[in-house]
Amino acid sequence: MKYFYKTKGTCARAIELELNDEKIIEGARFEGGCGGNTLGVARLVIGMGADEAIEKLKGIPCGAKATSCPDQLSNALQEALGAMGGKQAEISEEIEPAVKDKDAKGGKKGRKMAEAD
Repeated sequence: MKYFYKTKGTCARAIELELNDEKIIEGARFEGGCGGNTLGVARLVIGMGADEAIEKLKGIPCGAKATSCPDQLSNALQEALGAMGGKQAEISEEIEPAVKDKDAKGGKKGRKMAEAD
């Protein structure tokens, strides 16, 4: 199943996902954002179960922002699971972020799609 998600609060504008019937991530693309980071995150989740990816990515901030591209990817995955009619992962909003980088700066708008092959 292909799923399109419009991000909120990040430099990336959208995420395109592809999940198979077993809820394994087969494709992930970010529109905009920091090209290297979004491409890296997209490649890392390929082959991962959607629930596992949500658990790992949920709650990661970007600098002073409350959200990030990985966090938005977790939101996109939750919505995609709901659209598939499957159980949405129950993830606490209070998960301690795996990455705290106060010096991180958002990417520039207008960058090309970062796509994991």
